[in-house]
Amino acid sequence: MSMLHVNSPDNNTSSDEEEEDEEAKELTDDVEKSFFKALSCLKKNDPKIYDESVNFFDQSTRRTTKKTAVKNSNPMYLEEYKRKILLERGPEFDDTEEVNDVLKKEKIRMSSPSYVEEQQAIKESFKGALDDNSDDEDILKPRVKTKEEQEKEDKDYLEWLKGNIDEPEDKETKNDLQYLHDYWNNPNLEEGEQFLCDYILNKRFLEKPKEENLIEDEMQFSEEDEMLEKHEEFEHKYNFRFEEPDKEFVRIFYNLIKLQKFFLLFTKKVGQI
Repeated sequence: MSMLHVNSPDNNTSSDEEEEDEEAKELTDDVEKSFFKALSCLKKNDPKIYDESVNFFDQSTRRTTKKTAVKNSNPMYLEEYKRKILLERGPEFDDTEEVNDVLKKEKIRMSSPSYVEEQQAIKESFKGALDDNSDDEDILKPRVKTKEEQEKEDKDYLEWLKGNIDEPEDKETKNDLQYLHDYWNNPNLEEGEQFLCDYILNKRFLEKPKEENLIEDEMQFSEEDEMLEKHEEFEHKYNFRFEEPDKEFVRIFYNLIKLQKFFLLFTKKVGQI
């Protein structure tokens, strides 16, 4: 007998938090830099933020994941090829023998010397073209940064935003984030903006809350709940004071009357002086 698994709200909450943590950890350097560029434009009120043609996250597609898949490299299986033939020939071409006959002929064609020679000739022509143009490509192709150089550059501009170094090596990034750098390093920056700056640049969103902070928050919540409960109890007693006589409420109400009389007497004496 199969058992049904019921997700409680707590389980759902914890799973959602874990997913959010994983998404935060998988935040790529390109996406992070694009975010800072967009934030800098927002702080500056740059007209580009109102331009629909501007996409701040175009560059994020270059290194979105560490694992990249090669397109069109998957083999085509028999059933897929059958489906391809049926789509090309139309719905009337549905006879299995005809399909198998076409597949057999195609298989023979692909294994024939002429087909193999044709494919080899194409490969050789491509190889020759690449060899002939290799020198030109080396001149025209921009130099690709190594992994270590890219990591250093990413760390470099973050330290610059924090105000730890004078300027980053990447001049383009410096131009894009100059306003945000000056804004965050303003000595008169508001406390809320200081918190936001620290939270983003130091990735506080990846930190797990400390146990003592959790206990303190729990105690604070319990105290607030207790005060709220007392307030609701007093409000209930006040609203139903004539229907449900309560000794404690009568005592409090009597003390309030005495305090009011004392206050009136005190003000009169002060007025006589």
